[in-house]
Amino acid sequence: MKTFKEYTPGFVHVDVKYLPQMPDQDQRTYLFVAIDLATRWVYVEILKDKSATAASGFLKRLIDQALFNIATLLTDNGKEFTDRFCATGERQPTATHVL
Repeated sequence: MKTFKEYTPGFVHVDVKYLPQMPDQDQRTYLFVAIDLATRWVYVEILKDKSATAASGFLKRLIDQALFNIATLLTDNGKEFTDRFCATGERQPTATHVL
């Protein structure tokens, strides 16, 4: 039987999920989630877009709210977090991405 890898606090996984557009909303919203893998501490925000600027603001507020120093940040390399990847693999990083 395998056991889960043990982490020290500060190894944080971040993800973004689409939320369904409700009838009273004029646009969809996005759930930004950060989970510390050691403590299972969770930080969430609902934001109006998933742009690099929105992600940057989320990460700044995450750092301010975290009860520990964030040593490692794990993402899925979505375009809100990096411009290193694209579907065709033809694009080079711009070095101008907000994050």
